[in-house]
Amino acid sequence: MAPVLFTLDRLVVYSYQVVLAISLLLALAWLAWTGRQHRDGRLDAALVALAAGVLAGRVAHVLGNWEYYAERPTAILAGGGLSLHAGLLAGLAALLAYSWWRQRHTPGEAQGFTQLLGALVPALALGLVGGWLGCLLGGCAYGRDVPPPQRFYTPDWPDLYGVRAFRLPSQGLGLALAAGLLVAAGALTRRPGLFLILAGLGDFLIAFTRGDLAHPWGPLQAIQWADLALIAMGLTLEIVARRPAEHRDTTETLVSRRP
Repeated sequence: MAPVLFTLDRLVVYSYQVVLAISLLLALAWLAWTGRQHRDGRLDAALVALAAGVLAGRVAHVLGNWEYYAERPTAILAGGGLSLHAGLLAGLAALLAYSWWRQRHTPGEAQGFTQLLGALVPALALGLVGGWLGCLLGGCAYGRDVPPPQRFYTPDWPDLYGVRAFRLPSQGLGLALAAGLLVAAGALTRRPGLFLILAGLGDFLIAFTRGDLAHPWGPLQAIQWADLALIAMGLTLEIVARRPAEHRDTTETLVSRRP
């Protein structure tokens, strides 16, 4: 792995930051290009969600590691870690608020929350690829170490602190999940609820393999509760999306039965 990409005098450039930044820039560039064709406000929505996600992700990361930051308050604003789950949930909440605001101020033109979320699915998948690839290079989200005998699925990978051990391939599993979602993103734009279900369920299962999680909330880790929230939101969107179709089918059946 290569946690440090390069150093320039006192400036240290980390792989995670560069890879994540590139993936986000590519996602925004794609949204800007497709937004010129659809003109549905997807780029503006993405920027609002990204700003809320970065802020919430940083706050959650600092609070989750408060013992460290309490002794180093200057490091709070120095950049660094982000909580992906807090950022994603906050971004979705911001997207919901943005879609509500647009529908109130531009009725008849603005897209609803489900339509906007569907438009952002490829960008979200690309961001997940960047996040997991960055962790693979940087050592974050590392897997639990496995005692002998080792198996083919326990690579000798380092953790965030450079300690090498035979581990469960959490980062590899996460990267495979994100890549699969990116490949299927074209189809999932029409079913954003299913995207949230698959992303949440996959990450929920991967969390059982991770060795870096130290914030249990009852029987589960904190991020797993966030995954369950994503799954619940996805199920809600799927149910809401199916209701009109079922109602239409029922109506058509009744009409066809009329004498």
